[in-house]
Amino acid sequence: MLKVDMMKAYDSIEWAYIEQILVCLNFPGVFINWIMQCLISVAYSIVINGKPSPLLQAKKGLRQGDPISPYLFVLAMEYLCRLLKQLKHDRDFKFHPRCAKLQVIQLGFADDLLLFSKGDVGSVQKLYGLFHKFSSASGLQANLQKSSIYFGGVREEVQQQILAVLGMTKGSLPSASSRQNVRKSHFLDCKTPLLCRKSAVTDVSTQERWWAESGESSVMEQSSYLQTAVESEQQERQIVGEMGTLILYKRWNYQRSKYHQASWIVKKILKASSYMEAAGLIVEEEIKVQTFSILRMYLKLMGTHPRVGWRNLICSNPCPPKWLFIGYLVANGRVYSKDRLINWGMDVDPLCQLCKGVAETMNHLFFTCPVAAAVWSKLLQWQGITRQCCEWPEECEWMEMHRNSNNSSSVIYRMTLAGGIYHIWKERNQVLFQGKRRSADTIVRVMVQDVFFRASRMVKLAGPIASLNFYPS
Repeated sequence: MLKVDMMKAYDSIEWAYIEQILVCLNFPGVFINWIMQCLISVAYSIVINGKPSPLLQAKKGLRQGDPISPYLFVLAMEYLCRLLKQLKHDRDFKFHPRCAKLQVIQLGFADDLLLFSKGDVGSVQKLYGLFHKFSSASGLQANLQKSSIYFGGVREEVQQQILAVLGMTKGSLPSASSRQNVRKSHFLDCKTPLLCRKSAVTDVSTQERWWAESGESSVMEQSSYLQTAVESEQQERQIVGEMGTLILYKRWNYQRSKYHQASWIVKKILKASSYMEAAGLIVEEEIKVQTFSILRMYLKLMGTHPRVGWRNLICSNPCPPKWLFIGYLVANGRVYSKDRLINWGMDVDPLCQLCKGVAETMNHLFFTCPVAAAVWSKLLQWQGITRQCCEWPEECEWMEMHRNSNNSSSVIYRMTLAGGIYHIWKERNQVLFQGKRRSADTIVRVMVQDVFFRASRMVKLAGPIASLNFYPS
């Protein structure tokens, strides 16, 4: 593992590189000009003996504290990410054994970079060579004094070869003995609830006094103490479990507001009693239960509510998320149709954008508008459904009665309904904001293609959708 510290990361990055990255990522030219004007207009002045010097024009770098600088730095690092992704096609490069399954090569945070590869000279050279290519383009250089390389299971002679190639120092991870010394410093404060780390239990000697106060009375008398030697994992778990259960139960029944100095996790545990009470669970009985069901408490907290008619349209529909999102807004009456905008006091043309005949409401726009009605008529004909399109409440009622199962025809109907709503909303916005208008037949053809190709990739729907391989006339 290579830990690369980039030298003066924000101050060293080249402006020409930033501009080239934005161009390659297909940002609009006007937007790129705005960004570059923000970068190249930087000038600095140095105060010498209380007087500012003449302005010094900057030549490269991103300003510290500028809100846009982190975003530009992330875009700058994208080139390195794409370079490293090419290594998976290089036969001479071998992934780190722990990273091969996910093909992870690099992790980055700000100006710190972690690079992973197998511990052989060829893989490390390939990896560091691409970083040098990135450095030449961007101006970001590695600080060799702060960078290091970590080995695991690599022979000493191979380690020396890699260190000679890279010119970095060899790093070392904390040993098991140092971690053990850190663990031994975790002791309990007698003013806090008796909740301790598992490692702390094994390190406390048999002569330590453990007690916990609980307001007016105490769970254990302060003069009593626990003398035990934890000899096995089972004993340790039993002690922590029994004492934690006892003290938490006592704590819940005393003044909980006294524990403002406790850690956040202890506060969360103590606060759990209010959730149990809200769910109608009795704490005394739940402590005696062998297995506690989070699902049972969740369902009690949720309560009982009548099911809505459109639940299968949103919850049991394999269509794209953007279709479901617009469908959810329509189901809850939250789309920004013109009647809602007028109710909010906005001055807009009230007429429907598609037909220019009547005022635009949700039901009119999606179902009774002549353009929408023509789209639904052809989509229903395509599915072999012989009826006219209804308004939203009637459509939900019909779906509840006739397309409420998980068979293929029901799933295709729900996909078509969600897709039709999305494409009608998209058509309305294109006419409103871009002045582009399509015919009902064109909308239907696009809609049929989307449903057909998405359903064809599903094993359950591949057979039934094959019979719908045509455009409705």
